[in-house]
Amino acid sequence: MSGRLVLAGNVIADLVIEVPALPERGGDVIGTRTELTAGGGFNTLVAARRLGAEAVFAGLHGTGPYGDLVRKALAAEQIGTLLPARTDGDTGFTVALVDGGGERTFVTSFGV
Repeated sequence: MSGRLVLAGNVIADLVIEVPALPERGGDVIGTRTELTAGGGFNTLVAARRLGAEAVFAGLHGTGPYGDLVRKALAAEQIGTLLPARTDGDTGFTVALVDGGGERTFVTSFGV
């Protein structure tokens, strides 16, 4: 495959927490596994890059731990960024709760 994919959407951090079941409203549950990884449009960029296309991230990203995680993940996949990191906040994140049956529930904060 050749060509170039430019993503202007979101690449954010995903905090994935596996839980036996979603808590009831006002309830509490203990996670069985957690993972912090780059997500959102990152997956599309990686797929294009691995198929041989040039992939470039043209979206916003901030400074802070989530922005650092996203830029490190992009660099590891040889995906460039077009915009400099914004200094007025961090990149956004999603908390993904995944229950024992594989059902996913998301809460997202977009950040910069």
